[in-house]
Amino acid sequence: MIRRPPRSTLSSSSAASDVYKRQVSTQSTGGSQDKMRLRCKVALVGDAMVGKTSLVAMFGSKGGNEFRKNYQMTIGAEVNFQEVVVPDSEPPTVVELFLFDTSGQDMYKPMAAKHWDASSAILLVYDVTNPQSFHNLERWLDMFSSVNPGRQVRGAVVANKTDLDERAAVPPHEGEAFAQKHDLEFFQTSAKNNTNVDIPFMFLASQFKDAYEEQLNEFSNM
Repeated sequence: MIRRPPRSTLSSSSAASDVYKRQVSTQSTGGSQDKMRLRCKVALVGDAMVGKTSLVAMFGSKGGNEFRKNYQMTIGAEVNFQEVVVPDSEPPTVVELFLFDTSGQDMYKPMAAKHWDASSAILLVYDVTNPQSFHNLERWLDMFSSVNPGRQVRGAVVANKTDLDERAAVPPHEGEAFAQKHDLEFFQTSAKNNTNVDIPFMFLASQFKDAYEEQLNEFSNM
């Protein structure tokens, strides 16, 4: 089942992204300009209990969603939907993010991996208080790449639970170094405090839109 939170207008950063298997359409805005819509499949990957489901739940809430301390364990994948309006885009561009929140439990890894195929981007999430969840990112990334062979992996690394700074066991520079090693962006978030939660998703939306435009330019220059 796809959950559809309310539409949000968000700001974002710029970068390139994978646009394979994207779906593109235009929708009249009622004015002289059409709105372009892009669909982007995003896989949220990482150990169990790192806060993937909490991040998705709080994304775009603008404080409207109350943080839940207890979540049911994700089995396989749960698909969520969120629209992001990319600011200052010509024509006005809406990126529809289909967020595949996949299980981090060992017993469900094969089931979760089935949902990674044809992903346009990845969010690798770890818990700053759990060093093992950080060390496992390399293995998660290898598994994701094996499902998408021959495709450049784009996206971001998310260090979650920064509200627990007194218990933090993974310094930010280690997360940044891992992200740089794999040409990914790095973000620090707290789903509990709703701190910086939207930023990684906003980044992916802008990243995807920029890559689409790059692809169009390549075709026009052929």
